[in-house]
Amino acid sequence: MMAGMYLALLFVFGLTVIALLAIIYHSQRARVSTEQRYQSVVVQLDDIILLAEAATGRIIEANPALTRLLAYESTDVGQIDLARLSSKLAAAVLDRARGMVGTSRRRLTMTGKDGRAVPMEITATPMEIEGKSYVCVVARDITVRRRAERQRVRDRRRLARLAHHDSLTGLPNRLYLQQRLPKLIAAADRDRSLIALLYIDLDHFKDINDSLGHSSGDRLLTSVAKRLRASVATGDVVVRMGGDEFIVVARGLPAISAVDYIARRIQETLSAQIDIDGVRLSVVVSIGISVYPNDGTNLEQLLKHADIALYQAKARGRGNHQFFTDEMKTSLSDRLELEHALRRAIGTSQLYLEYQPSFDLQSGKPVGFEALLRWNHPQLGEIPPSRFIPIAEQGNLILELGSSVLRWVCKQLAEWQKAGLPLLPVSINVTARHFDHGRLVDTVADLTREFDIDANLLHFEITEGAVMHNSDQHLGALQALRNLGSRILIDDFGTGYSSLSYLKHLPIDTLKIDRAFVRDMATDPNDAAIVTAIIAVANSLGLHTVAEGVETAEQVAALMKLNCQTAQGFYFSRPVAPEQCRVMLNHLQQRRTVDTTKVRALPGKGSIQQ
Repeated sequence: MMAGMYLALLFVFGLTVIALLAIIYHSQRARVSTEQRYQSVVVQLDDIILLAEAATGRIIEANPALTRLLAYESTDVGQIDLARLSSKLAAAVLDRARGMVGTSRRRLTMTGKDGRAVPMEITATPMEIEGKSYVCVVARDITVRRRAERQRVRDRRRLARLAHHDSLTGLPNRLYLQQRLPKLIAAADRDRSLIALLYIDLDHFKDINDSLGHSSGDRLLTSVAKRLRASVATGDVVVRMGGDEFIVVARGLPAISAVDYIARRIQETLSAQIDIDGVRLSVVVSIGISVYPNDGTNLEQLLKHADIALYQAKARGRGNHQFFTDEMKTSLSDRLELEHALRRAIGTSQLYLEYQPSFDLQSGKPVGFEALLRWNHPQLGEIPPSRFIPIAEQGNLILELGSSVLRWVCKQLAEWQKAGLPLLPVSINVTARHFDHGRLVDTVADLTREFDIDANLLHFEITEGAVMHNSDQHLGALQALRNLGSRILIDDFGTGYSSLSYLKHLPIDTLKIDRAFVRDMATDPNDAAIVTAIIAVANSLGLHTVAEGVETAEQVAALMKLNCQTAQGFYFSRPVAPEQCRVMLNHLQQRRTVDTTKVRALPGKGSIQQ
């Protein structure tokens, strides 16, 4: 029985041993499997994993990424140390590892066996294995990340430049000036010096754009920007505000006289001819100037006052520079008040038409009228067109006024037609803005249908300067008006800068000789020569001529001798009301020559612009 128990215990013990052996076997297999999986992961990692002795920095273990990234072979492990890979890594990591300080992270450059530098992001962790100090280094290649970061920096700088600079000329823009000016003002306060803000505008730039095209206009602006930059001191700021407007901020000035010198130098530099696509152009600029601290203590005030001075420079004939004064501010305020009053006057009886008749020099009969807009303000009285028409143009009222005048003329012609009176053509002054608007031809067609009048009763006067620098669209509109039956007159001829070779290609019918030449032709040989030449050119091109501002019998005799066909002026008649036009038309109906002495005696309005 004892033997049986012994055998049973022995059997149980054997089973236990077998079970333990099985557990050990499976545990070892699991450990081997885990180690194999770990090794597989380590081998496949793109990151370098190093195990180095803390005392010497000698690398004793490394995964294959060391070969892929730094070109070291597996046989090099044990022969190289951390200092070979990076002196910074050795200095920074080993000191921490020897002191068993916690994990460190940093960016540095590792050098490969082939000498190639690779930017790395490393994590170094000190550890102790079997009583010996080591450091485990994980290094990740950040070449792509570094490249992306640098690109982001370049992109940020490029965007910042785009935000603060003009894309066409490369000059700083208004946003840059807003950020820069306070620093310049602080420096001026320390130095007790002046800062000048020069507001520069290219005169007649739109004419260049229209005649040569926008690409040529852009090249001109680029050339102007370069010349501006070259004409000022290194520390001065040149800004493009947009369009054809530039700002120069000159700093560190001892006196206002220095500003005058800078303005003159800018005008002289820009006035030198510029070759754009084979065309020689001379740039004329108007400049308005404000000075810190006299005219303002911030950008808004300085810009506002320089702009007011620029307006005065343009009003004084362009091509000059003006310093801001308090009187200018008062004048601008008056202009703005007059502009508001003009806006309120549109659509009221304050605005009305008078008609300046023109006469055939041979027969003495009236052959047409020129419609002239008048403004009778309830408090200010009669305001001359020479004062309110420029305000209308600057305040964008000219289109509305032009439409009103055209409608009033058509209505008046319809009334005369209904009354059975003989009709004479009426000329209406238009500007380039009416052609820019693009509706003039359609409006004429619509109104002539509405009032049942012939379009040949409507003549249109446009200034010489406007028509000579017109775009193809403008010339097409002039031709379209002629196709409707209307006639085109060049007003104030001789005062502009037309090319006679170009003149023959324009869709025009009549030249109106400016009053300035007619006035002195009897006493000034130069004016007489100009009038003679204009009439000769017109006759050779088959164009009609009208002399403006005729006031004496001597002028009439001289014009008749030169074969000028038509004239208008105080010698014949002042501008008259529609009722007085009716008297003239009645005379024509009775087939009688108008007695100009009686016409001259007709009452007219005072302060009249012919």
